[in-house]
Amino acid sequence: MAERIKDADINNYSIVIAYYTLLAIFPLFILLGSGIKVVGINAQTIMTYVRYLIPETVYALIGPFIKDFLQNGSVSLVSITGILTLWAASRGINAVKRALNYSFGIKETQRYLTSRIVSMVLTIAFGIIIFVIFIAFSFGQLILDYIIPRFDLPLDWLETFMRLKTPTAFMGIALVLTALYYIIPNCRVHLRTIIPGSLLATTGWLILSQGFSLYIKYFAKSVMSYGTIGTFIVLMFWLNYSAWIIIFGAVVGASNEYYFYDGITMKTTSIKHIIQQQGQKVVGKHQDDE
Repeated sequence: MAERIKDADINNYSIVIAYYTLLAIFPLFILLGSGIKVVGINAQTIMTYVRYLIPETVYALIGPFIKDFLQNGSVSLVSITGILTLWAASRGINAVKRALNYSFGIKETQRYLTSRIVSMVLTIAFGIIIFVIFIAFSFGQLILDYIIPRFDLPLDWLETFMRLKTPTAFMGIALVLTALYYIIPNCRVHLRTIIPGSLLATTGWLILSQGFSLYIKYFAKSVMSYGTIGTFIVLMFWLNYSAWIIIFGAVVGASNEYYFYDGITMKTTSIKHIIQQQGQKVVGKHQDDE
């Protein structure tokens, strides 16, 4: 575990991820606001989870902006915000990819252009996953309204779903982190090894979000005296700690992978390898025809 933590360089990469997350967060919610208008989701439904997941001190600063972006999202802004979000988020994903690869003891071998393309594709993929999760949670009541009478389930289930935010938020974050740990590293991993790390990271992140106000009260109270600038500093603290927890979850998964499977197997998804594979198939088919 100690070796994996050292290889991951958690402290440095968590700062990089926090920086690009800060750049991407507002364009992301503008883009999300445009998307929920298309599918007809109420912005307040999303704000319920946003308020739960973001520390109270941070929410006081960015909450009104996020709500405004969600309620007044414009389809005409999709192209501009999409480019800004893709650029900033893909840089963050690239930093996550490097940190996760180092967690598994893998050195970055992809060329710059290939790495950027892969990061952008992964950014789009995870954006779709997050959007689908938002839709699933937003329409959860409609789904239960359909299922409950057909399977003769207790009506209390519907009330519980609407009342309890923690299980819903936990499930959504755990799904995203599991996908993150499974897809991004440039090696083959097993679900049984990464799920404990994703559950641990999810738990840690929720505890951080709910308990961050205590940290501000007892350890960083003087920072808040700087007003808006102080709040942005606090936001960077929270993003930094969040990134640290996410990378640590990957370290747990990497340690499990080495423990249960005595090492890792590299993915063979490079462009060069794919071209070679296709070339071999063409040559083999040509020889069979002869």
